[in-house]
Order: sequence, then C-alpha cells, then structure tokens
Amino acid sequence: MLAESAAIKSDAFKSLYEEYGAPVLSQAMAYHSRHEGISRVRKIEYCHKHFLGIEPDRRQLDGLCRRYSEAVKKAVIDCPWVEGAKPLLQAVSDRIDCFIVSGTPGNELKDIVKARNMGSFFKGVYGSPRLKEDIVSDVLKRFHYDVNACVFIGDAMTDYDAAKILNMNFIGRVFPGKKSPFPEGTRTITDLHGLCDEIIRNEQGLSND
Repeated sequence: MLAESAAIKSDAFKSLYEEYGAPVLSQAMAYHSRHEGISRVRKIEYCHKHFLGIEPDRRQLDGLCRRYSEAVKKAVIDCPWVEGAKPLLQAVSDRIDCFIVSGTPGNELKDIVKARNMGSFFKGVYGSPRLKEDIVSDVLKRFHYDVNACVFIGDAMTDYDAAKILNMNFIGRVFPGKKSPFPEGTRTITDLHGLCDEIIRNEQGLSND
C-alpha cells in the first residue's frame, strides 16, 4: 500500500507454481489475485491442497515460504514508494497516529520498515499470522480510538473486509489503469497526493472553527 510491491509479490507467488504447468499456475494466480493481503502461509496451504492435492507438512510449508520471502524481501525494500505516500506520512504522522497492518509476516515486515527508514512515521507495525481485523480491533481498544474518526487505507479486499467488519471508514488504493477489486460505491484513489492535501485542508478547517 505504501510501496509498489504488488507486482513483486505476484511474481514471487508465480515462481512457486509455474513448474506445475499452466492449469495449476492459472488457478493459483487467480486465487492469489482474489486474496491479496492474506498470509502467504494460508495461500500456499490452500493452493497446494486444492490445486495440487498436496497437504504440505510444516517442513515443506516453511521451505515454500522461505522461497517466497527470498524472492520478495529485498525487492520490496528497494521498490518505489506509492506516489504521494511519503509526503503524506511526512505531513501527518506527527499529528495523526498511523499504523501498518499487513499480511506480511511480522518480523519480515519490521525489517522492511526499518530498511526503508519508515519506522518513525508509525505508532505500530503489525503483520501476520494474526488477521487484520483482529489487529485493528486490538489497536482501537488499546488506544481508545473512536472508530468513526479512523480510516483504513488499503489496496486489497482483505483490507476492505477488515474495515467493514469493524465498521471503519475505508479508502481503496487502485493501481493506475487497473480494475478496482472493491465493491461498487467504494471510494478509491490511484495515489496518495490528493489524500494528503485533503487531510491538511480538513485540519485547517477544524482549526479555523
């Protein structure tokens, strides 16, 4: 959502299944596309079971996840920011509590955040294996936030689903030229420049009342 990592993750997932032939690869990639943002462990378990008829044991699953991580981690550290993401964080993070909630494993996520020098922008950084709705629910309770004053900004249906479960405002980010995965009527943006300007305008409006 903050870094242009979607294509990197898709290519890494593709590398796990292309050896099994076109039909399996097509099914696996369709599942990956529909379930962007969930834990890689859950996706690999599902694809192996339903498309290969294999129940991977812990050793096999760890090996597959390690292959995926090796293909993704350095590339995500080095990839560009989503347009407007860094200016947005620089503009609001000292006045608004910001959190990362991701399907990436927690330790790997923290390494990426540290390597990209993003840590100072966030009050908390949370990854899998916990579900996003459980993480956000805990954050809301722990810090006594009013859910109506919060917004979940995400680029995957798991983000949308988590927000709706918690009755939280949601804004979906859609890559330019790509079809929105979100239900009709969902507010979407292609970059974060306008959102930065909007937040600043709203804060100025509040201060002028």
